Amino acid sequence: MALVENEYGDITLPEQKIKDKINIVYRDLSRLYTRETIEEDDDLVTVAGQEIYTLGSDSRQILAVYLGENRLRNIRAEARLFPRPEGTPIRWFTYGMGAATENVKQRFGLDPVPDEADISITVDYEPMPADLTESDDNVAYIPEEKQHLIAWGAIGILAGIEEDYDIAQNFESRYKNGYNELMIEMGIFRESNYPVTAKQVRQQ
Repeated sequence: MALVENEYGDITLPEQKIKDKINIVYRDLSRLYTRETIEEDDDLVTVAGQEIYTLGSDSRQILAVYLGENRLRNIRAEARLFPRPEGTPIRWFTYGMGAATENVKQRFGLDPVPDEADISITVDYEPMPADLTESDDNVAYIPEEKQHLIAWGAIGILAGIEEDYDIAQNFESRYKNGYNELMIEMGIFRESNYPVTAKQVRQQ
């Protein structure tokens, strides 16, 4: 937040709104670094008769689910049988997610619905960094030499809200160029990976 204020001192918005926009950019940029990162959550266990479970960690997507030592097969939620059978789960499916502007706790379901309690569940997932709430919070995943891009992207959004459109376009361009340079360095060329933050200037 200090870097944002140093680069753009004319912000009149409430502090929480500033933090919200910083975290939008933080999530956007960090995805370049988490896309091939796999973390593990092994704190869940089955509950007899419970179909849906919530991952305890913030995450972008669930990659794999294990019941004990066995990896479950991923299916679409629409492929479930009704009425729901009970038994030992052999499949899993995604079940919605939180809003992109909030902490994201992914949910998933087991198929069949477990009929036995306390079987360990292990989930592999792509992580979502925790929000930055204080000036001295550590930025996760993004190297220190690239962290200035968070400020540039945030200023692009905030200046647009403040109707300082020349400044907004300037910092939006800096952020987008920096982001695209990172994509090239990492060998990412798909258009779908272009930064979503640039859209925020025109949406707010």
